[in-house]
Amino acid sequence: MFSISLVPTIVNTLKFKEIKSFSWITLLITSIGLFIMSWTFLTLNCYLTFVTNLITSICWFILLYLKIRYEILNVGDKII
Repeated sequence: MFSISLVPTIVNTLKFKEIKSFSWITLLITSIGLFIMSWTFLTLNCYLTFVTNLITSICWFILLYLKIRYEILNVGDKII
């Protein structure tokens, strides 16, 4: 499952409060593309593939949120 490999990236981003390995447009396109693929798998009744793809899409959305929060808005520890 690809989402397991994203967990260290999410944890390091939360720990160091920066994410420099991805641009925001890459995160946006990847997360939306994976969400569309998840929806497609759901319509094809491929439930396990839908769930794993949805989890991966959520991980990419989390990275996108953290990128916007820490680097674009520069809010640091403030809660949005």
